[in-house]
Formats: sequence, C-alpha cells, structure tokens
Amino acid sequence: MTNEPAIEIQDVTKTFATRGGTVTALHDVSLSIERGTIYGVIGHSGGGKSTLVRCVNGLERPTQGVVRVQGEDISALSREELRLRRKKIGMIFQNFNLLDNATVQKNIELALPARKLGRAKTSERVSLLLEEVGLAHRSDSYPSQLSGGQRQRVAIARAMANEPDILLCDEPTSALDPETTDSILELLRQLNETHGITIMLITHEMSVVTRICSNVAVINEGTLVERGATVDIFKQPKHAVTRGFVDSFFQTKEAAESLRSPYVTNLVSEGAWIVRFLFYGDEAYQAFISEASQKFGIQISIIYGSVRMIGSAPLGNLYVLVRGNADQLASLFQFARQSQVSCIRINQAGEEL
Repeated sequence: MTNEPAIEIQDVTKTFATRGGTVTALHDVSLSIERGTIYGVIGHSGGGKSTLVRCVNGLERPTQGVVRVQGEDISALSREELRLRRKKIGMIFQNFNLLDNATVQKNIELALPARKLGRAKTSERVSLLLEEVGLAHRSDSYPSQLSGGQRQRVAIARAMANEPDILLCDEPTSALDPETTDSILELLRQLNETHGITIMLITHEMSVVTRICSNVAVINEGTLVERGATVDIFKQPKHAVTRGFVDSFFQTKEAAESLRSPYVTNLVSEGAWIVRFLFYGDEAYQAFISEASQKFGIQISIIYGSVRMIGSAPLGNLYVLVRGNADQLASLFQFARQSQVSCIRINQAGEEL
C-alpha cells in the first residue's frame, strides 16, 4: 500500500477576474491529508473553503500550485481521465443537490453506470446503499417527503454509489438542527471506519470538527493560518481566528463575564494571577488543582470551568485565580507541564500574558 497522501495541496493560489479587479480566493495554501482520515477545514464564510474543495475535485484549476489526489495531479488529467477520477471522489453539499422530481431510488441510480451493471445489480446496489444510511424503507419517496436529515442521507448514499476513495463534504450539516447534525456526523464516522474512506469536511462550526475530525486546518481570507491535530489546536491555538473558534466552542463569553467580576478585579489588583488550564482525556479526571495547591502551598480559586468532548475524550477548560510567590507560581507551571496540562497566564480580557 502506498504511503502517498490521499490529498496533497501544494502552494495553491486561486484568483478570479472580476469587473472590480482580481480577487484572490486562495493564497499559497499547502495541506496534506492522509489516507483513511477525517480532516476538517474550518473558516468563516467567504474564507475560501469551498474554492479549495472545487480545486480538489477539478471543478476549479489552481492559478498556481498543484493539487494531487491519490498521487495524480488533477490539473494535468485529460477530460476523460478527470471524469474517471471523479468517480472515486464522492461529494455532498449543504443543500443536498437532489432531483425533486425523482424518487430516492432514482436519485441514487443516476450516479451508477446502469448500462454496465444492468438493472438487477443497479437495484441491488441502491438497496445496499439505502440500508447503510438507514433509509431502506424510503426508496420510493420523493425528496419533498423527507426531512433535511433524510435528504442528506440520500445525498451521502448517492456519493458512495461508486465506492469512492475520498468523500468531500461541503458544509454538510449547516442546514440541519443539532440532533440531526450529530446523526449525520455519526454516519460519516461509520463510513470512514467501515470503508476506510478519506473524508475532507468543510465547515464553519468548531463543534463539527471536534465530533469526528482527527486533524483540522483553519483558513482565513484565503490563507491557511493554522493546522494540526484537533486536540493540539484546541489546547494551544496560535492564530487569533483559531482562538476565536476555540473560545466560541467553550462559550467563553460566560467566562469573560466571570473574569471581569469585582471579586476577580480586586484580587488581581492585590497581585493574584489568572491562569487558564486545559485538561484532555485522562488528565480531566485527575485531582490536579487540589494536588498542586497542597504540593506548593498556594491558594487556587476557580473562576469558571466547562467540559466539552473532542471525539470520545473530554477536554476541560478551567479559569482560576492563583495566589502565591514567584517561586511557587513557577513550580505550578512546571508541574502542569510535567502533568501534560496546558497552562497559560492571562489577563482579565482573556488575553495571554
């Protein structure tokens, strides 16, 4: 088995000519997505995420740079070669892209080479796909008779029709309610585990990334500003845009109110430090705060805390007030590093010091 990435994006820039001048949708983007992974790409609307996906499936050609899919330069393929390559690249969209006047069965059949398979095998394949997405009983229904989540399941079945190596998902849950979003993400995770399919998932919601993505890239105004393992990005976000996504995920507007309270203001004026701890996995269950307080003889008061899940593991976010001398505080930070706990001193605005 080859060690080549499923998707390799190298120094890609994409510009568009408009009446108002040249618009740069992507600027010098490089990204490598390993086979069999679920890779999230997050950014605000208009940030270039969808353009990146269109470059991956050959709907757009990079102005500069190279996009390789399964080792092949997409831009170098002939029209026929690109058509064949796309059969192994499934794609789902926010708005489902189903034919309203065709049944569920027919919508999926249209993605299959019926002449090669024959009607019996085509029907059998559609039945298997519908069973896999949990809609075996809705083959004769029309899209208008389905809920949003069911329509997205049909779209996923259609995208999986030709047994693709790669599934591109462009905001697949944006039009869905939270409960339905969870069910669709769980379905994508199951497809990844069952078929080993590589999934590139475009979203503007950090909760989507944390649910199923092992890695994430952050795009802002066409530039890739940060990338890495999802856990690492959460524990120590470097770019302001990434920190904004992380803060929104932890609902730290509530934390901000706690940080500005008169009680905290008073203690900070007396020399107390505000420290933010992040605990991941087993760390979240350890008695770190009480152990540190006893070990170094320092006073630690909790200001605000929350726990969220990244995949199947918890990530705890805790703001505390710490009172002690310089040596005690230095020992606390060293102890945190030894315990694999992220430890950052911040001000009352939540900014790192």
